[in-house]
Amino acid sequence: MLGAPVTVVPRIYRASPQGPITTASSPIAVIVTLRWMISEPTEVLAAAVAWTSAEVQVEWHFQGDLRCDWVDAVDVRRLGAPRPTEDSERSTARPPRIDTRLRPR
Repeated sequence: MLGAPVTVVPRIYRASPQGPITTASSPIAVIVTLRWMISEPTEVLAAAVAWTSAEVQVEWHFQGDLRCDWVDAVDVRRLGAPRPTEDSERSTARPPRIDTRLRPR
């Protein structure tokens, strides 16, 4: 017997915006490095819609659904910008600032 479809939520590390938020007048095309909780980081095309000095709110697609999440600004670069150098690539091993698996009840 088939039940109702299950919505799958991507398990990524998310940031929490700190400080004043600036909203884009129109979305800006970016590439985001998503840091998955159970696998290696991946890059996806996204649109930056808001930001603070250290976080960016991005819209991206996951399994056909539009997602909107806050991520660390260091994980976002403009479309067409060069990839990070090897020295800055070492920052991919850094732990995220917020683990959304442990939310207060």
